[in-house]
Amino acid sequence: MNLEEFLINIKGSSFFLSPREKLFLKILSEYGVPEEVVKEGLKDCYRELPPPARDTYPAFLCFKKIMARYESFKRSQTAKKPFNWKEAFERKLALAEGILGSVNVEKPSSEEQAYRVLKELEKEILKCFWAKLSKEEKISIRRRLAKFKEDKDLYNFLIAEEIRKRFSLPDLSLYVD
Repeated sequence: MNLEEFLINIKGSSFFLSPREKLFLKILSEYGVPEEVVKEGLKDCYRELPPPARDTYPAFLCFKKIMARYESFKRSQTAKKPFNWKEAFERKLALAEGILGSVNVEKPSSEEQAYRVLKELEKEILKCFWAKLSKEEKISIRRRLAKFKEDKDLYNFLIAEEIRKRFSLPDLSLYVD
């Protein structure tokens, strides 16, 4: 069963997905979220809803649940092979310094702290590159993504992905090589 059929099935009485839901699934696929991970995130999300509400609940509002599953998936993939978070942190820090110049960050004492430091650096990089876009480009991006504006996390994620694509920025996640 493909992802669209799965979503229709889990929603219940729907016969088709909205264009926004189809676009959301396409974006997740482009981002590299495996179909099984998306299905698990959707299951988690829709399981919390009463059955009558499932039919009208938009799939993109399940974004947080799907991304939580994706983070767990990335960590489990990393756990399957020897993983030195300190080395991974140093590699990602070097990438960030190559983009931002010198960065002043505290040496992390744990894997979780390293993850948070890299997320903050990634936000800083994205802000710098957002500032480099022309006013017209920013308006164009916001217009194209306006249909997702009601979910702030998803909207910000999509803007970040657009900036990454336009400037070919690397992913600074501790768990992605």
